[in-house]
Amino acid sequence: MTEPTQDMMLSDLRTPLGAAPGRRVGDAERAACCETLSDHFAAGRLRADELELRLDAAVRAVTEVDLRRLVADLPAARPSTSPSTSPPPAVAGTGWSAVTAVAVVVFAVCALVAGGLLLVLGAVNPLLFVGACLGGGAAFAGGVSGTVLLQQGRRRLDPTGPPRPTR
Repeated sequence: MTEPTQDMMLSDLRTPLGAAPGRRVGDAERAACCETLSDHFAAGRLRADELELRLDAAVRAVTEVDLRRLVADLPAARPSTSPSTSPPPAVAGTGWSAVTAVAVVVFAVCALVAGGLLLVLGAVNPLLFVGACLGGGAAFAGGVSGTVLLQQGRRRLDPTGPPRPTR
């Protein structure tokens, strides 16, 4: 049995898809082709089995010719209904409320004061340091939970406010 020569192995690497010699592509080009194929699938131009075959070929593509063959029968322009390319619609009143802004400022001030106290407590007694960390963590979790509950309560009381996002 003969072992493959280096020339045989290199020829396999050059044209794994049987493509004509051309400019080699990188991961960015392969990813762009996969995204284009996915957009065309979302637009109904490709069936699921066609998409799977073309994505597999795109991942294995070596040259530009390989990638062009995958999209040759599809429209050149990318579909305009792609959710990844269109920005989300702006909704009025989605910025931070006054309550949230005050809560953030109070948290920042408390964190600075607590940090200084933790340094002092850690120097005096390590157990006090651990206790202060646990208490601070519980206070932080309680503050965040309280802010969220307060915001939800205000939304229920104000039915004319901004629409809530659906999950």
